[in-house]
Amino acid sequence: MTTAADHLITITTLWPELLDACTTPNTSTWPPAGLRDHLQRLDTLDREEAAGYHHQRLIHSRHPDTGQPWYECVDCNHVGDGHRHTPRPDRDPAQLGERPILISVRAHDTRVAVEAALHHLATDIAKTNQRPIMSPARPHRGFYASERERRIAEQDRERRNAQAREDAEDPQRWRFDGRPDAVRAALWLWSRLEGHRAPCDPLGDGQRQRIGKVAAGALARIEGVLDRADVPQQLARPCQCGGIIEVHGGAGATPCARCTGCGALWTETGVIAA
Repeated sequence: MTTAADHLITITTLWPELLDACTTPNTSTWPPAGLRDHLQRLDTLDREEAAGYHHQRLIHSRHPDTGQPWYECVDCNHVGDGHRHTPRPDRDPAQLGERPILISVRAHDTRVAVEAALHHLATDIAKTNQRPIMSPARPHRGFYASERERRIAEQDRERRNAQAREDAEDPQRWRFDGRPDAVRAALWLWSRLEGHRAPCDPLGDGQRQRIGKVAAGALARIEGVLDRADVPQQLARPCQCGGIIEVHGGAGATPCARCTGCGALWTETGVIAA
């Protein structure tokens, strides 16, 4: 049975791979050609249908010279007779162009979300369970009865100050002022689950359940981005038969899409069954 501690260790193992994925733009050719062509045809029909009703979003006016009905397009400010028209060159979306994104947005969002969740969880638990840092010895005020008493008192202060410094620098102590670090937070939480020595009280059952829930959710997101989870996904677009298209892949498997209605099957090479 996979435990919360296992999930946390797996997160630390996969973290370098997630960071690499953040700087790798998604150049996959998925969906495969057959499915992609089908979706593009649907998009074309949607655009043509929207263009057919374009005149319904026009502002009615009169031509200043002829007095004939005149229309101004709300979308692109084209002025004309209200029929279909091409956008003004300076308002055409194609003019803006699509620029390649130099990072994987999905991987970046996952990194930020997981890092914030683990850091927040560790901070919350440390506020409740972590013992305060030992205070150093107070300066001596007054006189000593003898030289021997003075030496003993100084040795006690030195010993107390050394213990206070050691306690403050304990690597198992959570730092509240540190920047979010997913690996450090995961290892600190793992150490608390395993009961390793630390200036902290033992975790309660509720805290253990909370760590388990957050760790499982974080790992699921990471595995999803890294294509390590074999979880079917449904496309928003239906098949031409009206059925739901399910995409299967991940965990090293060859990605494919299958219609739950007509049974059509697509892979990266195209339609292999219809």
